Amino acid sequence: MVERSVTTPDYFTCNCELDNGNQSDPALPDDHPMRTRQVHVANKLGLHARLAAQIVHLASEFSSSVSLAFKGRKADARNVLAVMLLAASVGSTISIEVSGPDEAEALEALTNLIGGS
Repeated sequence: MVERSVTTPDYFTCNCELDNGNQSDPALPDDHPMRTRQVHVANKLGLHARLAAQIVHLASEFSSSVSLAFKGRKADARNVLAVMLLAASVGSTISIEVSGPDEAEALEALTNLIGGS
């Protein structure tokens, strides 16, 4: 059995055990850790529909895997409903998690968008 994170129908991540016989995921190399950054939501309306759509659009421009975490919930940054359901208000601190070949660029771009820099 291999423990993996999967997105559930409620658009948040849960840890599940999958028996696929493959001990490593080729999309996520074991020797390369995920980059994480804490960001304060700068938009006065928080993670509302327009900002969520901008996040999804920006995250989709990168080949890296991108997720956002807030109050114990984790959302795929390419899913507008998942991002909106995080319901982070202005001043909230969210975590941006990025893993992949262009992770540094993706992390910087998303930090600037969410943090308002």
